[in-house]
Amino acid sequence: MKNILLLILLLYFLILFQTGFLNFLKTVPNFVLITILTLAIFQKRENFNLIPLLFGGFFLDIFSGLPFGVATLSLVLVYFLSLFLLRIFLKINFFEVAIIFILSSLLYKFLIPSFNYLFGLISQNLQPWQFNFTYLTLIEIILNLVLGIIVFGLIKKYGLQPTHHPSKRQLQPASR
Repeated sequence: MKNILLLILLLYFLILFQTGFLNFLKTVPNFVLITILTLAIFQKRENFNLIPLLFGGFFLDIFSGLPFGVATLSLVLVYFLSLFLLRIFLKINFFEVAIIFILSSLLYKFLIPSFNYLFGLISQNLQPWQFNFTYLTLIEIILNLVLGIIVFGLIKKYGLQPTHHPSKRQLQPASR
């Protein structure tokens, strides 16, 4: 419980840093997304990250200006995609971590305008669906990737190993 509270506090300060101190930049890394993906890679129990995940989405919803729930739903789907990818990979190394961060960042950037459009349909505040993949989006994905790999490397260097998420089907050795 203490770890969860510290993690929620960390997520809050990361959001404040992202929106308060880095808002003069044209694009910034998504620190909550990086934290959630790192937790998915190193988690011990699958239900441990749901509370910090929901709080991270809640903080993003508060500071984003989007309809409430858009960031939370996007983070939840990205989190489950990362768990799915972790079940596919046999070994967690830098290449697999890079794939997880790139695909998750792309999905997150796609889900935000998608849920924003759906919430607009529900509230009858119709806005056109827009997904603008610009150089700023590419820079944000690269920043997420670089910071995610740095965090992964530092955590791995200091003794914490990624949790292997084996799939239901175990690979059998090929018979000759």
